[in-house]
Amino acid sequence: GGLRMTIHTQKNEPSSSSSPPSTSKYRTIHKISSYSSKTTISLAYDDQESVVEKAGDHLSDRIFLFYGTSLLLMNRKIKVEIGKTEEQIGQGSKDLKTQAAHKSHTPSIHVIDQAGNRSVFLKNTYFYTCSNSTDDLPDYVNTIDSYLEKKTRDKSIDQLNDISNKNSLEAIEKETLNFISSLQSALAKYKNDGSDRENKLRIVAKYKEVLQNIKHQLEHTKLFDYFLGAKVGGDSVLKEVVFQPILFMRQEQADIEATLMNNLLAKEDQFSLKKPTELNHWFRQKIFLAAPKAIKIFLAKFFNVSIDVAQSLPKVEAPAWAKNVNMQNVLKEIRNARNDLVRLEFSFRSKLFRSLRAQKKLTQKELVSEFKQLVADWKQYSYLPMSQSTVSRLESLSRLPRNFYQRPKSDLDKATRYSIKNLDQDYIEVFAVLFDVPSDLFLAALLSSEY
Repeated sequence: GGLRMTIHTQKNEPSSSSSPPSTSKYRTIHKISSYSSKTTISLAYDDQESVVEKAGDHLSDRIFLFYGTSLLLMNRKIKVEIGKTEEQIGQGSKDLKTQAAHKSHTPSIHVIDQAGNRSVFLKNTYFYTCSNSTDDLPDYVNTIDSYLEKKTRDKSIDQLNDISNKNSLEAIEKETLNFISSLQSALAKYKNDGSDRENKLRIVAKYKEVLQNIKHQLEHTKLFDYFLGAKVGGDSVLKEVVFQPILFMRQEQADIEATLMNNLLAKEDQFSLKKPTELNHWFRQKIFLAAPKAIKIFLAKFFNVSIDVAQSLPKVEAPAWAKNVNMQNVLKEIRNARNDLVRLEFSFRSKLFRSLRAQKKLTQKELVSEFKQLVADWKQYSYLPMSQSTVSRLESLSRLPRNFYQRPKSDLDKATRYSIKNLDQDYIEVFAVLFDVPSDLFLAALLSSEY
Protein backbone atom coordinates (compact mmCIF):
# COMPACT_ATOMS: atom_id res chain seq x y z
CA GLY A 1 0.00 0.00 0.00
CA GLY A 2 2.94 2.37 0.36
CA LEU A 3 3.49 5.07 2.94
CA ARG A 4 0.24 6.88 2.25
CA MET A 5 -1.75 3.88 3.38
CA THR A 6 0.51 3.12 6.30
CA ILE A 7 0.74 6.63 7.70
CA HIS A 8 -2.23 8.54 6.37
CA THR A 9 -4.95 5.93 6.79
CA GLN A 10 -3.24 3.62 9.24
CA LYS A 11 -3.87 0.58 7.12
CA ASN A 12 -4.35 -2.70 8.97
CA GLU A 13 -4.50 -5.83 6.85
CA PRO A 14 -6.57 -8.57 8.49
CA SER A 15 -4.67 -11.81 8.80
CA SER A 16 -6.07 -14.90 7.17
CA SER A 17 -4.17 -17.18 9.52
CA SER A 18 -6.24 -19.21 11.93
CA SER A 19 -3.41 -20.33 14.16
CA PRO A 20 -3.34 -19.06 17.74
CA PRO A 21 -0.71 -16.49 18.70
CA SER A 22 2.72 -17.76 19.60
CA THR A 23 4.26 -17.50 23.05
CA SER A 24 7.85 -18.05 21.94
CA LYS A 25 10.91 -16.07 22.99
CA TYR A 26 9.83 -13.20 20.79
CA ARG A 27 6.19 -12.22 21.20
CA THR A 28 4.89 -12.23 17.65
CA ILE A 29 2.38 -9.61 16.54
CA HIS A 30 0.68 -11.56 13.80
CA LYS A 31 0.68 -10.06 10.34
CA ILE A 32 0.60 -11.79 6.99
CA SER A 33 3.70 -10.65 5.11
CA SER A 34 3.57 -9.57 1.49
CA TYR A 35 4.72 -12.99 0.33
CA SER A 36 5.17 -16.40 1.90
CA SER A 37 8.48 -17.86 3.02
CA LYS A 38 7.89 -20.88 0.82
CA THR A 39 7.49 -18.74 -2.28
CA THR A 40 10.56 -16.68 -1.45
CA ILE A 41 12.73 -19.75 -0.93
CA SER A 42 11.60 -21.10 -4.29
CA LEU A 43 12.52 -17.81 -5.96
CA ALA A 44 15.91 -17.80 -4.25
CA TYR A 45 16.94 -20.96 -6.01
CA ASP A 46 14.84 -21.16 -9.17
CA ASP A 47 14.44 -17.57 -10.32
CA GLN A 48 17.33 -15.20 -9.56
CA GLU A 49 15.68 -12.35 -11.43
CA SER A 50 12.68 -12.51 -9.12
CA VAL A 51 14.96 -12.50 -6.09
CA VAL A 52 16.61 -9.33 -7.36
CA GLU A 53 13.22 -7.68 -7.88
CA LYS A 54 12.07 -8.70 -4.41
CA ALA A 55 15.30 -7.29 -2.97
CA GLY A 56 14.52 -4.01 -4.75
CA ASP A 57 11.07 -3.93 -3.14
CA HIS A 58 12.72 -4.71 0.19
CA LEU A 59 14.99 -1.67 -0.11
CA SER A 60 12.04 0.52 -1.12
CA ASP A 61 10.30 -0.52 2.10
CA ARG A 62 13.36 0.59 4.04
CA ILE A 63 13.30 4.04 2.45
CA PHE A 64 9.64 4.65 3.11
CA LEU A 65 9.78 3.25 6.63
CA PHE A 66 12.53 5.77 7.36
CA TYR A 67 10.20 8.45 6.01
CA GLY A 68 7.27 7.10 8.03
CA THR A 69 9.37 6.91 11.19
CA SER A 70 10.36 10.54 10.63
CA LEU A 71 6.72 11.59 10.35
CA LEU A 72 5.86 9.91 13.65
CA LEU A 73 8.87 11.46 15.41
CA MET A 74 8.47 15.01 14.08
CA ASN A 75 8.40 17.66 16.82
CA ARG A 76 8.14 15.15 19.69
CA LYS A 77 11.35 16.54 21.21
CA ILE A 78 12.56 13.16 22.43
CA LYS A 79 16.01 11.60 22.15
CA VAL A 80 16.25 8.70 19.71
CA GLU A 81 18.61 5.74 20.08
CA ILE A 82 18.89 2.38 18.39
CA GLY A 83 18.16 -0.36 20.91
CA LYS A 84 18.22 -4.10 21.17
CA THR A 85 15.64 -5.78 18.97
CA GLU A 86 13.10 -7.33 21.32
CA GLU A 87 10.86 -8.85 18.69
CA GLN A 88 11.32 -10.09 15.16
CA ILE A 89 8.52 -11.09 12.83
CA GLY A 90 9.73 -13.79 10.49
CA GLN A 91 12.72 -16.11 10.29
CA GLY A 92 14.95 -17.56 7.64
CA SER A 93 16.13 -21.09 6.89
CA LYS A 94 19.67 -22.26 7.61
CA ASP A 95 19.25 -25.24 5.32
CA LEU A 96 18.21 -23.09 2.37
CA LYS A 97 20.50 -20.17 3.21
CA THR A 98 17.76 -17.60 3.62
CA GLN A 99 17.61 -15.06 6.41
CA ALA A 100 15.01 -12.74 7.88
CA ALA A 101 15.98 -9.36 6.42
CA HIS A 102 14.49 -6.45 8.37
CA LYS A 103 12.18 -4.18 6.40
CA SER A 104 13.36 -1.24 8.48
CA HIS A 105 16.83 0.30 8.63
CA THR A 106 16.12 1.15 12.29
CA PRO A 107 13.91 -1.72 13.52
CA SER A 108 14.06 -1.12 17.24
CA ILE A 109 14.02 2.55 18.18
CA HIS A 110 14.32 3.45 21.84
CA VAL A 111 13.41 6.96 22.95
CA ILE A 112 14.09 9.06 26.03
CA ASP A 113 11.61 11.80 26.89
CA GLN A 114 12.42 15.13 28.50
CA ALA A 115 11.87 13.64 31.96
CA GLY A 116 14.48 10.95 31.27
CA ASN A 117 12.03 8.07 30.86
CA ARG A 118 13.19 5.42 28.39
CA SER A 119 10.87 3.30 26.25
CA VAL A 120 10.62 1.43 22.97
CA PHE A 121 9.05 3.82 20.47
CA LEU A 122 5.35 3.03 19.91
CA LYS A 123 5.84 -0.53 21.04
CA ASN A 124 3.15 -3.01 19.95
CA THR A 125 1.48 -0.65 17.48
CA TYR A 126 1.03 -1.32 13.77
CA PHE A 127 4.06 0.89 13.14
CA TYR A 128 6.10 -1.28 15.50
CA THR A 129 4.91 -4.39 13.67
CA CYS A 130 6.00 -2.94 10.32
CA SER A 131 9.37 -1.88 11.70
CA ASN A 132 10.08 -5.35 13.07
CA SER A 133 8.75 -7.29 10.09
CA THR A 134 11.19 -9.10 7.84
CA ASP A 135 11.50 -10.40 4.30
CA ASP A 136 12.73 -13.96 3.87
CA LEU A 137 15.60 -13.47 1.43
CA PRO A 138 18.88 -15.19 0.56
CA ASP A 139 21.63 -14.60 3.10
CA TYR A 140 23.71 -12.54 0.67
CA VAL A 141 20.95 -9.87 0.63
CA ASN A 142 21.17 -9.61 4.40
CA THR A 143 24.94 -9.28 4.04
CA ILE A 144 24.45 -6.15 1.92
CA ASP A 145 21.88 -4.79 4.41
CA SER A 146 24.26 -5.37 7.32
CA TYR A 147 27.01 -3.51 5.48
CA LEU A 148 24.69 -0.53 4.85
CA GLU A 149 23.58 -0.50 8.48
CA LYS A 150 27.16 -0.50 9.71
CA LYS A 151 28.08 2.40 7.44
CA THR A 152 24.98 4.58 7.78
CA ARG A 153 22.86 3.68 10.83
CA ASP A 154 24.57 6.07 13.27
CA LYS A 155 24.02 8.92 10.84
CA SER A 156 20.39 7.95 10.33
CA ILE A 157 19.81 8.04 14.10
CA ASP A 158 21.32 11.54 14.17
CA GLN A 159 18.89 12.50 11.41
CA LEU A 160 15.91 11.15 13.36
CA ASN A 161 17.04 13.11 16.44
CA ASP A 162 17.19 16.25 14.33
CA ILE A 163 13.67 15.61 13.00
CA SER A 164 12.35 15.01 16.52
CA ASN A 165 13.27 18.60 17.36
CA LYS A 166 11.76 20.20 14.26
CA ASN A 167 8.21 21.01 13.24
CA SER A 168 8.83 20.90 9.52
CA LEU A 169 7.72 18.54 6.77
CA GLU A 170 10.35 20.11 4.54
CA ALA A 171 13.03 19.01 7.03
CA ILE A 172 11.74 15.44 6.81
CA GLU A 173 11.87 15.52 3.02
CA LYS A 174 15.43 16.88 3.15
CA GLU A 175 16.59 14.24 5.62
CA THR A 176 14.94 11.45 3.61
CA LEU A 177 16.90 12.56 0.56
CA ASN A 178 20.06 12.74 2.69
CA PHE A 179 19.36 9.22 3.94
CA ILE A 180 19.15 7.98 0.36
CA SER A 181 22.39 9.79 -0.50
CA SER A 182 24.20 8.15 2.42
CA LEU A 183 23.10 4.71 1.20
CA GLN A 184 24.31 5.56 -2.29
CA SER A 185 27.70 6.66 -0.97
CA ALA A 186 28.07 3.48 1.05
CA LEU A 187 27.18 1.27 -1.93
CA ALA A 188 29.70 3.12 -4.11
CA LYS A 189 32.43 2.05 -1.67
CA TYR A 190 31.25 -1.54 -1.26
CA LYS A 191 34.00 -4.13 -1.83
CA ASN A 192 32.57 -7.36 -3.13
CA ASP A 193 34.43 -10.22 -1.51
CA GLY A 194 33.72 -13.58 0.06
CA SER A 195 31.13 -16.03 -1.20
CA ASP A 196 28.22 -15.37 -3.59
CA ARG A 197 30.10 -12.60 -5.36
CA GLU A 198 27.96 -12.68 -8.50
CA ASN A 199 24.72 -12.64 -6.51
CA LYS A 200 25.95 -9.77 -4.36
CA LEU A 201 26.86 -7.79 -7.48
CA ARG A 202 23.30 -8.21 -8.77
CA ILE A 203 21.83 -7.01 -5.48
CA VAL A 204 24.17 -4.01 -5.25
CA ALA A 205 23.31 -3.04 -8.83
CA LYS A 206 19.60 -3.34 -8.08
CA TYR A 207 19.96 -1.30 -4.90
CA LYS A 208 21.73 1.46 -6.79
CA GLU A 209 18.99 1.47 -9.42
CA VAL A 210 16.21 1.63 -6.81
CA LEU A 211 17.87 4.43 -4.85
CA GLN A 212 18.42 6.50 -7.99
CA ASN A 213 14.83 6.03 -9.14
CA ILE A 214 13.30 6.95 -5.78
CA LYS A 215 15.59 9.94 -5.35
CA HIS A 216 14.73 11.20 -8.84
CA GLN A 217 11.01 10.92 -8.16
CA LEU A 218 11.28 12.65 -4.80
CA GLU A 219 13.34 15.51 -6.25
CA HIS A 220 11.45 16.06 -9.49
CA THR A 221 7.85 15.04 -8.84
CA LYS A 222 5.20 15.59 -6.16
CA LEU A 223 5.83 12.11 -4.77
CA PHE A 224 6.26 13.35 -1.20
CA ASP A 225 2.88 15.06 -1.40
CA TYR A 226 1.26 11.94 -2.82
CA PHE A 227 2.48 9.84 0.10
CA LEU A 228 1.27 12.45 2.56
CA GLY A 229 -2.19 12.50 1.01
CA ALA A 230 -1.84 16.29 1.11
CA LYS A 231 -2.01 17.16 -2.56
CA VAL A 232 -4.78 19.68 -3.04
CA GLY A 233 -5.88 21.52 -6.16
CA GLY A 234 -3.45 20.17 -8.72
CA ASP A 235 -0.08 21.74 -7.94
CA SER A 236 -1.27 23.48 -4.79
CA VAL A 237 -0.25 21.66 -1.62
CA LEU A 238 -1.90 22.79 1.60
CA LYS A 239 0.41 20.94 3.93
CA GLU A 240 -0.14 23.12 6.95
CA VAL A 241 -3.91 23.06 6.55
CA VAL A 242 -4.39 19.43 5.56
CA PHE A 243 -1.53 17.20 6.49
CA GLN A 244 0.19 18.54 9.59
CA PRO A 245 -3.04 18.37 11.63
CA ILE A 246 -3.50 14.79 10.41
CA LEU A 247 0.07 13.97 11.36
CA PHE A 248 -0.21 15.25 14.92
CA MET A 249 -3.57 13.51 15.35
CA ARG A 250 -2.02 10.24 14.11
CA GLN A 251 0.89 10.67 16.51
CA GLU A 252 -1.52 11.02 19.43
CA GLN A 253 -3.64 8.11 18.22
CA ALA A 254 -0.52 5.94 17.95
CA ASP A 255 0.31 6.79 21.56
CA ILE A 256 -3.19 5.74 22.65
CA GLU A 257 -2.95 2.48 20.72
CA ALA A 258 0.48 1.75 22.20
CA THR A 259 -0.79 2.36 25.74
CA LEU A 260 -3.80 0.11 25.24
CA MET A 261 -1.84 -2.74 23.67
CA ASN A 262 0.88 -2.58 26.29
CA ASN A 263 -1.72 -2.65 29.08
CA LEU A 264 -3.36 -5.70 27.52
CA LEU A 265 -0.01 -7.42 27.11
CA ALA A 266 0.80 -6.66 30.75
CA LYS A 267 -2.40 -8.49 31.72
CA GLU A 268 -1.40 -11.39 29.48
CA ASP A 269 1.99 -11.45 31.15
CA GLN A 270 0.29 -11.96 34.52
CA PHE A 271 -1.16 -15.15 33.14
CA SER A 272 2.00 -16.24 31.32
CA LEU A 273 3.82 -16.70 34.60
CA LYS A 274 1.49 -19.61 35.25
CA LYS A 275 0.48 -21.08 31.91
CA PRO A 276 2.39 -19.57 28.97
CA THR A 277 1.20 -22.10 26.38
CA GLU A 278 -2.44 -21.05 26.85
CA LEU A 279 -1.71 -17.34 27.21
CA ASN A 280 -2.60 -15.27 24.15
CA HIS A 281 -5.11 -17.61 22.56
CA TRP A 282 -7.34 -17.88 25.61
CA PHE A 283 -7.06 -14.24 26.71
CA ARG A 284 -7.77 -12.65 23.33
CA GLN A 285 -10.50 -15.13 22.48
CA LYS A 286 -12.23 -14.37 25.77
CA ILE A 287 -12.09 -10.64 24.98
CA PHE A 288 -13.66 -11.27 21.56
CA LEU A 289 -16.43 -13.45 22.96
CA ALA A 290 -17.31 -10.94 25.68
CA ALA A 291 -17.26 -7.84 23.45
CA PRO A 292 -20.32 -6.32 21.74
CA LYS A 293 -20.27 -6.32 17.94
CA ALA A 294 -18.85 -2.82 17.48
CA ILE A 295 -15.98 -3.56 19.85
CA LYS A 296 -15.35 -6.89 18.08
CA ILE A 297 -14.80 -5.01 14.82
CA PHE A 298 -12.44 -2.61 16.53
CA LEU A 299 -10.53 -5.48 18.14
CA ALA A 300 -10.24 -7.36 14.86
CA LYS A 301 -8.49 -4.37 13.34
CA PHE A 302 -6.52 -3.66 16.47
CA PHE A 303 -5.20 -7.24 16.81
CA ASN A 304 -4.81 -7.48 13.02
CA VAL A 305 -6.94 -10.58 12.58
CA SER A 306 -10.19 -11.07 10.66
CA ILE A 307 -13.28 -11.16 12.84
CA ASP A 308 -14.44 -14.36 11.13
CA VAL A 309 -11.20 -16.10 12.03
CA ALA A 310 -11.32 -14.80 15.60
CA GLN A 311 -14.85 -16.07 16.13
CA SER A 312 -14.40 -19.40 14.36
CA LEU A 313 -11.42 -20.61 16.39
CA PRO A 314 -12.21 -23.59 18.63
CA LYS A 315 -13.15 -22.40 22.08
CA VAL A 316 -10.40 -22.79 24.64
CA GLU A 317 -11.41 -23.77 28.13
CA ALA A 318 -10.35 -21.23 30.71
CA PRO A 319 -7.55 -22.51 32.93
CA ALA A 320 -8.64 -22.93 36.55
CA TRP A 321 -6.47 -20.04 37.66
CA ALA A 322 -8.02 -17.66 35.10
CA LYS A 323 -11.76 -18.25 35.49
CA ASN A 324 -12.21 -15.20 37.70
CA VAL A 325 -10.62 -12.73 35.28
CA ASN A 326 -12.96 -9.72 35.03
CA MET A 327 -13.44 -9.20 31.29
CA GLN A 328 -15.77 -6.27 31.85
CA ASN A 329 -12.92 -4.25 33.29
CA VAL A 330 -10.76 -5.20 30.31
CA LEU A 331 -13.53 -4.24 27.88
CA LYS A 332 -14.02 -0.93 29.68
CA GLU A 333 -10.37 -0.07 29.12
CA ILE A 334 -10.68 -1.02 25.45
CA ARG A 335 -13.87 1.01 25.05
CA ASN A 336 -12.29 4.07 26.69
CA ALA A 337 -9.27 3.89 24.37
CA ARG A 338 -11.55 3.54 21.37
CA ASN A 339 -13.58 6.55 22.47
CA ASP A 340 -10.39 8.58 22.82
CA LEU A 341 -9.40 7.63 19.27
CA VAL A 342 -12.80 8.66 17.96
CA ARG A 343 -12.83 11.99 19.78
CA LEU A 344 -9.43 12.85 18.38
CA GLU A 345 -10.62 12.00 14.90
CA PHE A 346 -13.79 14.06 15.10
CA SER A 347 -12.03 16.99 16.70
CA PHE A 348 -9.53 16.90 13.84
CA ARG A 349 -12.32 16.70 11.29
CA SER A 350 -14.13 19.76 12.64
CA LYS A 351 -10.90 21.79 12.68
CA LEU A 352 -10.06 20.58 9.17
CA PHE A 353 -13.44 21.65 7.85
CA ARG A 354 -13.04 25.10 9.40
CA SER A 355 -9.47 25.44 8.08
CA LEU A 356 -10.47 24.42 4.55
CA ARG A 357 -13.25 27.00 4.54
CA ALA A 358 -10.83 29.65 5.79
CA GLN A 359 -8.32 28.65 3.09
CA LYS A 360 -10.94 29.34 0.44
CA LYS A 361 -11.73 32.64 2.19
CA LEU A 362 -15.41 31.85 2.49
CA THR A 363 -17.82 32.81 5.21
CA GLN A 364 -20.20 30.12 6.40
CA LYS A 365 -22.99 31.75 4.42
CA GLU A 366 -20.85 31.88 1.26
CA LEU A 367 -19.91 28.22 1.70
CA VAL A 368 -23.59 27.30 1.80
CA SER A 369 -24.14 29.20 -1.45
CA GLU A 370 -21.24 27.42 -3.17
CA PHE A 371 -22.47 24.06 -1.90
CA LYS A 372 -25.99 24.67 -3.23
CA GLN A 373 -24.64 25.84 -6.58
CA LEU A 374 -22.44 22.77 -6.86
CA VAL A 375 -25.21 20.27 -6.10
CA ALA A 376 -27.56 22.11 -8.44
CA ASP A 377 -25.09 21.57 -11.28
CA TRP A 378 -24.38 18.05 -10.04
CA LYS A 379 -27.93 16.80 -10.37
CA GLN A 380 -27.43 13.41 -8.73
CA TYR A 381 -26.74 15.25 -5.46
CA SER A 382 -29.34 18.00 -5.86
CA TYR A 383 -31.41 16.55 -3.03
CA LEU A 384 -28.72 17.26 -0.39
CA PRO A 385 -29.74 20.04 2.02
CA MET A 386 -27.27 22.54 3.47
CA SER A 387 -27.63 25.53 5.79
CA GLN A 388 -25.43 27.90 7.73
CA SER A 389 -26.41 26.17 10.98
CA THR A 390 -25.25 22.84 9.54
CA VAL A 391 -21.87 24.35 8.62
CA SER A 392 -21.58 25.71 12.14
CA ARG A 393 -22.32 22.27 13.58
CA LEU A 394 -19.75 20.65 11.32
CA GLU A 395 -17.12 23.03 12.63
CA SER A 396 -18.05 22.67 16.30
CA LEU A 397 -18.94 18.98 16.73
CA SER A 398 -22.53 19.85 17.53
CA ARG A 399 -25.39 17.49 16.82
CA LEU A 400 -26.18 17.27 13.11
CA PRO A 401 -29.48 16.47 11.39
CA ARG A 402 -30.47 12.79 11.36
CA ASN A 403 -30.10 12.45 7.58
CA PHE A 404 -26.61 13.93 7.56
CA TYR A 405 -24.90 10.85 8.95
CA GLN A 406 -25.09 7.16 8.36
CA ARG A 407 -26.82 5.83 11.42
CA PRO A 408 -24.81 3.68 13.83
CA LYS A 409 -25.84 0.10 14.59
CA SER A 410 -28.43 -0.38 17.30
CA ASP A 411 -26.26 -2.69 19.41
CA LEU A 412 -23.58 -0.08 20.04
CA ASP A 413 -23.04 0.95 23.61
CA LYS A 414 -24.40 4.38 24.46
CA ALA A 415 -20.98 5.77 25.34
CA THR A 416 -19.73 5.45 21.78
CA ARG A 417 -22.93 5.61 19.74
CA TYR A 418 -22.71 9.33 19.14
CA SER A 419 -19.12 9.32 18.09
CA ILE A 420 -18.59 6.77 15.35
CA LYS A 421 -21.14 8.07 12.88
CA ASN A 422 -19.72 8.59 9.43
CA LEU A 423 -20.48 11.38 7.05
CA ASP A 424 -22.85 10.22 4.35
CA GLN A 425 -20.87 9.30 1.23
CA ASP A 426 -22.77 11.78 -0.94
CA TYR A 427 -21.80 14.67 1.34
CA ILE A 428 -18.21 13.45 1.30
CA GLU A 429 -18.13 13.56 -2.51
CA VAL A 430 -19.48 17.09 -2.61
CA PHE A 431 -17.12 18.39 0.10
CA ALA A 432 -14.14 16.78 -1.66
CA VAL A 433 -14.98 18.66 -4.89
CA LEU A 434 -15.90 21.87 -3.10
CA PHE A 435 -12.62 22.04 -1.17
CA ASP A 436 -10.58 20.26 -3.86
CA VAL A 437 -9.22 17.66 -1.43
CA PRO A 438 -9.11 13.83 -1.35
CA SER A 439 -12.44 12.43 -0.17
CA ASP A 440 -10.75 10.12 2.34
CA LEU A 441 -9.97 13.13 4.54
CA PHE A 442 -13.60 12.94 5.66
CA LEU A 443 -13.75 9.18 6.18
CA ALA A 444 -13.58 7.60 9.60
CA ALA A 445 -10.26 6.14 10.67
CA LEU A 446 -9.85 2.39 10.27
CA LEU A 447 -9.27 1.75 13.96
CA SER A 448 -11.94 3.99 15.43
CA SER A 449 -14.77 3.22 13.02
CA GLU A 450 -17.09 0.25 12.89
CA TYR A 451 -17.46 0.56 9.12
